[in-house]
Amino acid sequence: PIGLGTRFHQTGSILGIRIPLVWEITEFEPGKRMRGETVSGPAKFSGEYIVKEVPSGTLVRKMGQIRLGGLLRMADLLAGIFQEALKQDMENLKRLLEQRAAQQRK
Repeated sequence: PIGLGTRFHQTGSILGIRIPLVWEITEFEPGKRMRGETVSGPAKFSGEYIVKEVPSGTLVRKMGQIRLGGLLRMADLLAGIFQEALKQDMENLKRLLEQRAAQQRK
């Protein structure tokens, strides 16, 4: 189960460069909010998910920051790539949640 202090491993990719990271959950309100930051890896990430019920369903906001080190710092100049990756992540999450909801209604 996810909760305050939970750590998990993730491997991301920026411009084809694989980036192994370890995340730690630093703030957690079940069903409402989750904030975390990386505790290892070549980049320093922090991020937050906020979940809110709205009349049409559920609104999920994802916010984050990244600080890259070493050669990866050059990729920091390509913020548009990160924004597009975030957009795709949110579209995938929406699709999966809508599929799950449709299956539960059957």
